[in-house]
Amino acid sequence: MSNGQLHIGRGGEVGSLKNRKPLSSKNLLENLGMQSVRMKTVKENDKDRPVMLYLGKCCESHWEMSYVPYCRDGPGCASHPSIAFGDHGDDLYHPMMQCPVKCVVHHDPLMPIDAVLTGGYVSRDDYYNDISRKRRLNQGEEVTQKNRPIAASMCLEPYWRTRPRATNPREMKMVDMLLTTNLNADIWLSRFSLLRLETDSYDWNNGKMWMHWSEYITLPENQPPKWATFDSDYVISVVIGHCDGPNGYPFGYPNRLHYINALSDAGLPVYLTGHLRRCNSGNRNKQRFWASNKRELMRKYKFHLALENCDEKDWVTEKLYQTLMAGIVPVYVGCDNVNQFIPKNAFIRARDFSEPKKLADYLKYLAGNETAYNEYHAWRTNGPSSPEWKHMNWTFDRSTANGFCQVCQNIHAHREKKAQQGETSWGEYWTHAKNKLPAWTLDPQRGWVQEGKPVPIDLEVPAAV
Repeated sequence: MSNGQLHIGRGGEVGSLKNRKPLSSKNLLENLGMQSVRMKTVKENDKDRPVMLYLGKCCESHWEMSYVPYCRDGPGCASHPSIAFGDHGDDLYHPMMQCPVKCVVHHDPLMPIDAVLTGGYVSRDDYYNDISRKRRLNQGEEVTQKNRPIAASMCLEPYWRTRPRATNPREMKMVDMLLTTNLNADIWLSRFSLLRLETDSYDWNNGKMWMHWSEYITLPENQPPKWATFDSDYVISVVIGHCDGPNGYPFGYPNRLHYINALSDAGLPVYLTGHLRRCNSGNRNKQRFWASNKRELMRKYKFHLALENCDEKDWVTEKLYQTLMAGIVPVYVGCDNVNQFIPKNAFIRARDFSEPKKLADYLKYLAGNETAYNEYHAWRTNGPSSPEWKHMNWTFDRSTANGFCQVCQNIHAHREKKAQQGETSWGEYWTHAKNKLPAWTLDPQRGWVQEGKPVPIDLEVPAAV
C-alpha cells in the first residue's frame, strides 16, 4: 500500500488515470508487451493469455463512461464511426490497460472471447448470433452453449428507467454479469468520474481527465473559492435538465421544483438554471451547462444543490461528485445511503432536516459564518492516510473508468476454479458460480433480488465516516 491507494504493476494505481492513453500499434509493446496488434497467434486455451473482452454496443454511452468515445456497431446500436480502435483499424484499444491482470478489449469476432461487453441488459443471443454470423463467413467456430462467453452488461441507469426489462426474469436470464450502480451487482460501479466535469468534447489529450481525484482537487481552479468572491445575491445554485420522470419518489423529477420553491419560500436565495425542459419554471434563466462552464457556474455560489432524479438505494451520480471536485459544498438530495460512498463531513444531506425551512435556515447560517462553512472543506487537506481520503479512494477506484479492468480481474480470479470444471464455457461457469438461476431482477430499494430476496453484497463496503 502506498499513500492510501492500492499499488499495481506497470506504473499507476487503481483509480489513477494519469498518463493512460489509448492503445495503438505504436504504443502496444510499451503498454502490454504483446507481439502483434491483431494477436492472431493468441490461443483459445492458453492459460497465460490475457483476458479477452469483446466490445459490443455502446448503450446510452454506458461504456463511453469507461473513456471509450464510441463503441463498434452492433445489434440495436446506433451507427457510430468506429474510431475507438485507432485510425488504422487496430483491434486493441483502451486507456485503462494498466490493470493488475492482462486485459485486452477488442472488436474482432475471430479472436478469443471470454466476455462480451454489452449495455442496457440486451439479450446475449443478439451478440452471439452476430459473432457466429461473422465467424461462419471466415470458417470459424460458432458460439454454442459449450463455448459461449460471459454476457457482461453495464447499465448506469436507475430502476425506473430500466423496467420492465430489468424486472422480467425471462429477460434477465439472458444476462450473465451485471455491472451497475447497485452494491449487490456482480461488479459495483460508481459514477465518480472526471470526464463530464472536465470536457464535453472527449479530448483524449486533456490530461486533467486522467488525474486521480486527489490530484485534481489541488488544481487552482478546483480549490475552494475565496470567501469574498462568492455571489452576494444568491447562496445556492441548481442546474436542472428537465422535469420528466416517475411519480412516487419524494425527490423525483416532478417534485424537484416543489422542493426548490420550498427552499426559496423559506428565504434562501436560489439561482436555478439549466435546460429546464418540460418544467413549469416561469421566467427562469434557461441555459445548457456542461463541463467547465457548469463548474464556473457552481463556483460563484457557496453551495450547489445536487438534486438526484430519484432516491433509489445506492443511486449516487455525478451531480454530487462534480460539486465536490469543483471545490464547492454540495447540498445533497437523493438516496438514503449516500454516506456509504462519500464522507459525511464533505457535504450536507437534505434528509437530515425534517423540512425545507430548517435546511434553508442552516444554509443561511453557514452563508454568514465563514468558519463554520469551511468545516465542510476540512477533509480536503487531511491527506491520504485519513479515513475521508481512503473512503473517497474506495469510491473512485470503482468508477466506471475502471469497468473494463474490473471485468478482467473478476474473470482472472475464477480461472483456476473454472479450469477444474473441464470444458465448461465461461458463460455457463459464471451462471452457476454466481448463482444466476433463478434470474436476478431489480428492485428500487433493495437492488438485485432473487425470488424476492436481496442478493448478498459480495463486496467489502467501508464504514461511513
